Amino acid sequence: MKNFTKISDWLPAQKWLEIAKREAFEKAGRHDVPTHVEATNRDGKPIYVPALDEQGQPLRDADGTIRMVRKKVPVAPDLRDTRSRWWGAPGGGRLAGEVALEDLAQGSHSPAVPVLMGLVTVLSVLAAVSLVVGTSLAAGGHNTLGMLIGEVGMAVGLLGALACLAVLWHGVGKGGVLATTFWAGVVPFLGVALTMGTAVGSRIMGWGPAWGAQSLAISIAVAAACAVVFFLLVLLFTGKRDLTKSWALSAVKGFSLLAVSALISGVLLHNFLQPLLWAFIGAWYPYTWAKVQRRKRAYTLGYLSARFGGDDGRLGNSDEKERVKQAQAVEADKSGFIAYGTAIGVFTKYGDGYSPDKDLVVGQSPDDLMTHKHIIGKTGSGKSFNEMVQTACEWILNDAGGSLILDGKGPLPAEILAAYVGLPNVLLIVPGAKLALIEGLAPEEVTTAISDLAGAGTTKQEQSADAEKFFNSSAKTLSLAVNFVLRALVEIGKMSETEGNAREWEWTLEHIDIMKTLLKDNNDDAEAILNVIEANISQLPLDLGHGDSLDRQPLLRSALLYFPHKLWTMPSDTRGSVVSVLETWIDPLMSSPELRVWACTERGDDPTICLRGGHVGMSLPEFQYGEAGKLCQNFIRHRVMSGVRRRQKKNWRDDGQRPILFLIDEAQEMVGIEDRRFLAVARSHGGACVYATQNVEAYTSRMGEEAAKSFLDNFLSKAVLISSRGTYEMMMRSLPEGKYVTWEGKNNRVIGYEQTLAKLGNHVVFDDEHELAPEMRRLRRGGAGKILVPERQSMWAGGGDSYHDMDSPADAEKLATFLVHSGKMENRPLMTYNDVSTHLRKQTAVVELMRGGVPRRDFIEYPHLTPEDIAKRTARVKDALVANFMKNEIRELIKGEWKGEPPSKTQLHNMMLAFVSLLNTNPAVDQLEGEDLFTALAGVSPDRIAELDADRDQVNSALAKVWFKKEQSTQLAA
Repeated sequence: MKNFTKISDWLPAQKWLEIAKREAFEKAGRHDVPTHVEATNRDGKPIYVPALDEQGQPLRDADGTIRMVRKKVPVAPDLRDTRSRWWGAPGGGRLAGEVALEDLAQGSHSPAVPVLMGLVTVLSVLAAVSLVVGTSLAAGGHNTLGMLIGEVGMAVGLLGALACLAVLWHGVGKGGVLATTFWAGVVPFLGVALTMGTAVGSRIMGWGPAWGAQSLAISIAVAAACAVVFFLLVLLFTGKRDLTKSWALSAVKGFSLLAVSALISGVLLHNFLQPLLWAFIGAWYPYTWAKVQRRKRAYTLGYLSARFGGDDGRLGNSDEKERVKQAQAVEADKSGFIAYGTAIGVFTKYGDGYSPDKDLVVGQSPDDLMTHKHIIGKTGSGKSFNEMVQTACEWILNDAGGSLILDGKGPLPAEILAAYVGLPNVLLIVPGAKLALIEGLAPEEVTTAISDLAGAGTTKQEQSADAEKFFNSSAKTLSLAVNFVLRALVEIGKMSETEGNAREWEWTLEHIDIMKTLLKDNNDDAEAILNVIEANISQLPLDLGHGDSLDRQPLLRSALLYFPHKLWTMPSDTRGSVVSVLETWIDPLMSSPELRVWACTERGDDPTICLRGGHVGMSLPEFQYGEAGKLCQNFIRHRVMSGVRRRQKKNWRDDGQRPILFLIDEAQEMVGIEDRRFLAVARSHGGACVYATQNVEAYTSRMGEEAAKSFLDNFLSKAVLISSRGTYEMMMRSLPEGKYVTWEGKNNRVIGYEQTLAKLGNHVVFDDEHELAPEMRRLRRGGAGKILVPERQSMWAGGGDSYHDMDSPADAEKLATFLVHSGKMENRPLMTYNDVSTHLRKQTAVVELMRGGVPRRDFIEYPHLTPEDIAKRTARVKDALVANFMKNEIRELIKGEWKGEPPSKTQLHNMMLAFVSLLNTNPAVDQLEGEDLFTALAGVSPDRIAELDADRDQVNSALAKVWFKKEQSTQLAA
């Protein structure tokens, strides 16, 4: 019986409730965020699928061909924002005028409520008719039949009406049940019973023909007159018009209706029409109740819109077209995904349209990193572990390209690559490795690498004393001239080698240092060097790293003139100071016992493998190698940067080149003006730069404030962990100002939907696990827990805010929940110092990341990785390193057999997946070559390829097994 009294147990009320809530949340939801986008393949071309009818069968055109339509796919998981910003409604209307808080908390009243009210009337009329008919039959001598009809009809009618009222108790509460009992039950029962009794001439009561109707009319008229007098007294002495309108006026209207109905029934209507009038009054009540609910809802929404419609109908600063463009760009981006952490939801509560939902994954694709990212956090904040290591591992797992990993102070490269040394395309440079520092660098690039590190290429120099600027600039010019002279002598020596003569000069930093000493003043050796170059300049084809011949190099000719006409003409003390500045730049490396060997080596390991998909790191911690270690890293960095700059062809990937990740920690120790120039062009040449430092002051102290700001502006993505106040200010300036809500103040109020619902959800009367849960449910039926809306009192009541419940629950106001509202919605910075102090801690960061060309921003929380998690990631990266190497071999093999048009990215990708599929069924497929392999791969079904495409780790594991098997076979054979 307890469950029977709930509508949801015998009507689909729960379904109706869910529909009502869903419609409300759709109005309050993310109208600017697409759910599906048109699919594209790896070449950016659209994918078409057959159009289907309602039965799932393909649709055909008039000519019988199957109709094709663009395939739709869900947007990327990290873009699926569904959480409402509680801002504007669809079409730009005010949300406060479209959605009431009750719609979101419990939905609207069930459609079954007026049906049950009407059923009460039907059952009450049945009881009245049964009573009159049974009494009449008994008076006519049919005692048994009369009693049976009367008692059964009364029992069915009254008990049925009580059952309906018990069910309504859950829907409309005590006040609603009392009103329904009176209007839908008592009034039609008494009216029908009395009027029918007089019509059939009841003998039991002894009434005359019209006595019942007339006495009923007089009683009701007296009651109505009393109600009118009470209404006038309340209005006269209290002046509370709103109060009288809400309940006193309703009472007067109701009793007046009864009085008029009674008079009409008793005076004007025929006896047999009088019961119909009272039955009609009972049946009219459900319609009146529903109409009152609509009017009450209209008043509520109008009131909320007028008093708390601080929003202007727009969803924060979001742009629907931008979100659609972002979703489409992310779908077309097949480079993978790098997850950093999960959103905390700080900017969501302010209404920012570009922030992710709370707990939604936050990350970027490798292609997104082409817009460059900067990470700022002090030592111990988790900068390296959570950002740098994660980025490097995911870059490898996604087969995004090569990487160069450097650290201006610490051992980050070793932390990332040490576990993978010995795998193909992995090079970790540490003392003892064979390395030639300036191999592959042109003379001007060597000068830039040295001078940038020393600060001569930064704009800070422009703020220094004139004397310092002069000597720095002169030292850079001297270095450039020395480098060109040495490079010319090296090329002359190579020509001598072809004639069997030994070469005297090598392209090394050691020989640059020697050449600098020989040419620092006018002497016989210096003259001899310059004369040798002059004698050979016309016939010597000299490649200086840019493919130009000697006689097209004005810089070499300038260098030959620099020494006799500029350097040697300086006063001796000035010349000595210029040479001394250059020596200070080189000496740290030349005097390093561990690293000097690299300065003396002309040919060594090739760090430019990272340009072709390899992974290179240089681990030279500052506490061990000081400035010498940074200078070595700078040479390698400039060598790789030069390789990126030389990618002149638009289709540079066809030459085996791959995108490259520059991952540099403690970047302030190495960056200079060349970095700013490189960042501007790196994206178009496949360079993704991820730099890190401890605070922005590290750049301002090296470059100057304006230069540091200009440098950081090159990074469209930023992540800030625990750092300095200056860093937080930089991030605040980076994040956009907009129209955001702050939950404080009392001007221009905005409804706090989410805050109110959270407050309501924590109300004890909704706790079904409470030890007093039955009593709490009774309180809810009495109106407890409803939402009270602030209302301005009449001016003679003292002004200010009172709290008024729109549903007026009797005796429950003290248990109601007050609506949360705010006053401030203004243009202001998105992030404040309060946000920093509240949300920025270890394992968190505030980020603004470019995703598909559109920003995503919020405070994020990094995952807490256990040693087991780290070990699993290391194993996956090992497989991926080997698999990436194998993929390149497979692609090249397939390319050689392709007939006609060059293979597309999609075709090559599918062929590689087909190779993995064949490995599972025929392990000997790795022995096939040429056309046999090509034919075998072409026979793999598209369904199998699609299945593999969804499991990256499966592909990597299969390819790694092939490689390790071959390696073991080679070792055994040796």
